[in-house]
Amino acid sequence: MNYKIKIATTGLLVFLLTSSAFADITDTIYTIEEIQVKANRLEQYLIGSSVQQIDSQTLNNYQSQSLAELLSHQSLVSVKTYGPGGVAGISIRGGGSHHASVIWNGINIQSPMNGEVNFSTLPVSFIDKAYIQFGGATTLFGSGTATGSIHMSDVLHLNSGFQADISGYMGINHPYSGLQSFGISNCLQSGKISYGSKRWASSLKFFYQDNKNDFEYQKTTNGPYEKLVHGSYNQYGIAQSNKIILGEKSVIGSDIWLLNFYKEVPSLMSSYDTGQSNQTDRNLMYSVYYKYLGPDVQIKLQSGGFYNQVLYENPLLEPPVTNNRSFSSINVVELNSEIFQNFQLGLIFEYKNERALTGFYSEWKTRNIISPVLSVLYENNKLAAVASIRKEFVDGSFIPLVFSTGLDLNIIPGVNLKAQLSKNYSLPTFNNLYWEFDGWSVGNPDLLPETGWSGEAGLHYSLTRDKIQFNSSAVFFQNNISNWMKWFPDSNKVWTPVNVQEGISKGMELDASVNSEFNKLQVSLKARYGYTNAIATESGEADIQTGKQMLYVPKHQAYVGANIAYKIYLVEYTHNFVGERTYDNYVGVLRPYTIGNLTLQASIPAKQKIQLVIFSKINNLWNTEYQMKNSYATPLRQYIFGIKFLFNQ
Repeated sequence: MNYKIKIATTGLLVFLLTSSAFADITDTIYTIEEIQVKANRLEQYLIGSSVQQIDSQTLNNYQSQSLAELLSHQSLVSVKTYGPGGVAGISIRGGGSHHASVIWNGINIQSPMNGEVNFSTLPVSFIDKAYIQFGGATTLFGSGTATGSIHMSDVLHLNSGFQADISGYMGINHPYSGLQSFGISNCLQSGKISYGSKRWASSLKFFYQDNKNDFEYQKTTNGPYEKLVHGSYNQYGIAQSNKIILGEKSVIGSDIWLLNFYKEVPSLMSSYDTGQSNQTDRNLMYSVYYKYLGPDVQIKLQSGGFYNQVLYENPLLEPPVTNNRSFSSINVVELNSEIFQNFQLGLIFEYKNERALTGFYSEWKTRNIISPVLSVLYENNKLAAVASIRKEFVDGSFIPLVFSTGLDLNIIPGVNLKAQLSKNYSLPTFNNLYWEFDGWSVGNPDLLPETGWSGEAGLHYSLTRDKIQFNSSAVFFQNNISNWMKWFPDSNKVWTPVNVQEGISKGMELDASVNSEFNKLQVSLKARYGYTNAIATESGEADIQTGKQMLYVPKHQAYVGANIAYKIYLVEYTHNFVGERTYDNYVGVLRPYTIGNLTLQASIPAKQKIQLVIFSKINNLWNTEYQMKNSYATPLRQYIFGIKFLFNQ
């Protein structure tokens, strides 16, 4: 079944589900509180872990950008990207990309082929709510959650009436060589149309971007400016969500995203050849759910999936086109019930089927994973504590039992002690297991799962006085990973994955924010600093130097931000610092860098219920030369201008 047929079939199923639900609703109007379908595992059972919520204002300011750009500017997540629009992975607390899961509306969208997600393909304008969860959570979210997870979800509001948010953007690169003038490089349109009544809500989002990505850069300090060639990319997508009240305690809903991302792959900065390859990423994510919210028991049934196709074309390779396809289908049953006073029991049963095919597999590869999860939560006015266990069966084989515990203790008013400990694991990916010999690499079917521990403890302080709110925290963490899977050349110079490494990462994270309001002036300040010491403690390979910082993991990372709003005006400034990173067997070092970004915005009431928002943004305000991956160019100063039309019935 090809990609377009799968999209059409899924869309038809979602349409039939919602249409049938409308047909079954009687004319009775139920007067109930608004029902929000929550990610129970994150919001109810992940006690003790550090969780950063990306606020709505930040999501709004990054509507013209990808999730990769938002994370790199607004968090301590280390983003590793092959230039603007290039494949982007992340590292949380020193782990690899496959150690951080990505949860979309409760569905894990990590690729079974490589365990990663390309964050450049995820537009911020499609995300209504986003969290960053730090620390291991394999018990709740399964394999690949050894160091943290990214959560994003769609949110619908009942009784909201008709609303529209239509935006248009254009981007301009600053010319430095004197050979060109200012010109539009990036054009982008996005929008969201939604409607909410007493018993149902629906939204439709769209996104389109065409970026020439022809910025100027310098190969060497004080060298001549050169224009990036063969680096353009374009993207389009659509998202649709529904939520329908069936009765006093029941709700059903659906979410679907369709995304297409085309990217020309430029050559390295060290190369004088023009790039000839390109890559197309196609993603389909869908979810349908039913939720019953009774006084003593809550039940959630969910079925969803993630289809990913990556077409890589390079006329110099044989074959010139590689077609990588993977599909994960997930079915989940969640039950939560209060068993005794202050005690809550959670049961989760998850079945996942993973399938993948590429020109370097002999056939379709499949994997079936069955996962029962048990959680017990105790909560009173002073203490919240949770314990969870998970047992997985992978194609009939047992994965060792994993567990987690967490607590949140209110020591004195405003001061909380939070702590969490978990045992984690990561299954080998299909590429690691099944990649057939292509002349220089081959998979290893004898790989063992990675195992390890994750723990953290910290103090969190909050104070609210008059119209000032202050929050701060100091968290210390440690992650241990055994049987770390790495690709290395064997005696015949053929690259293959092996379990070679014992790794440990430890460090601390400091966070502080203050929000205040004086008459019509609102001020928000925030700062966050992270220290991560991530090293290999044992290794059977000479290419891994024990005691050295992990490749591309900065020891020091920080950001500060200021947001000032007065009447119709808003000014936001963020400043990021990323410390030095090693690469190329620890010999090469990428210099530390700081990046400043400035946003200016004015909200103009056009007439009743209609508002125009005019804004401008300067990325890399201080014109910093930097690299996120060795030999991949990054832009100097860039300008973004836009206008947004808002309608609220």
